[in-house]
Amino acid sequence: MTELLLIFTTMSLLTVTPGPNNLLLAASGVQHGLRRSMPMLLGIVLGFPVLVLCVGLGLGPIFQAAPLFKTILKIAGSAYLLYLAWQVATTTTLNTGNDNRKPIGFLKMAGFQWLNPKVWSMAVTVTSSVMAAGTIDISGAITAALIIMATTAIFNTSWLVAGALLRDWLNVGRRIIWFNRLMGVLLAGFVLSLLLTG
Repeated sequence: MTELLLIFTTMSLLTVTPGPNNLLLAASGVQHGLRRSMPMLLGIVLGFPVLVLCVGLGLGPIFQAAPLFKTILKIAGSAYLLYLAWQVATTTTLNTGNDNRKPIGFLKMAGFQWLNPKVWSMAVTVTSSVMAAGTIDISGAITAALIIMATTAIFNTSWLVAGALLRDWLNVGRRIIWFNRLMGVLLAGFVLSLLLTG
């Protein structure tokens, strides 16, 4: 029990820190509001644990042992994140529901988890913490997935709510422009740090 609490605490610290999921959720909360961003949140809360479960059931060693796979993941993830950073940074008004702009949907956000390098690292970390090395342990994989589901449900929701609460305050003057530029720069900065750290 103590070990599981330690793992939960570690994953909580990793989940609450700024990363692509949290930055995109905060930006979506500001841009589209809480209700319209819920499918995006659910894409993370359900999609991330599915990835963790797959890692626990055998994808982890493949990810660790295949440099080409890591390279492809890094390039694809970085390209998509830069695209999203540009989309966020160049948005100059709040979405009032009267235009065609929509938040990232459930399936796209769930699929994005497979391109998110931070998510892969966390998935490998949590599964290796609860499972014996070199084994496929279904109960361990499920435990890891449930830990991630709990931490994402708590902390990713917090980022979305924070963004939604800032919505009215940012809808004054040029605040939304500067906020979106900041979110875009932070996302691009994450990509740069990913590329520089190998």
